Amino acid sequence: LLDAQFEVIERNEREIDGALRQSEALRQSILKKAFTGRLVPQVATDEPATELLARLRAEPEKSNPSRSTSMNIITTTNTSSTKSKSTSKRANA
Repeated sequence: LLDAQFEVIERNEREIDGALRQSEALRQSILKKAFTGRLVPQVATDEPATELLARLRAEPEKSNPSRSTSMNIITTTNTSSTKSKSTSKRANA
């Protein structure tokens, strides 16, 4: 009786481990699609992110004093992702 319970527990542990691995693989797949613009259909009339960021930077900071901090984060993030993409392209060449 006890051995049967241990077998059930071990089987459950294997199933959970497999589900966790699959979950992580799906998470990575979703993130990859999101960062490459393939998660949702692209609409031709949407402005490119670079234009949106330029427009947001051009807005007067007076309208929202906390905007300068947010825009610094966006600019830093955008610059970092551009650098990492160019580095990975060189590595793959």
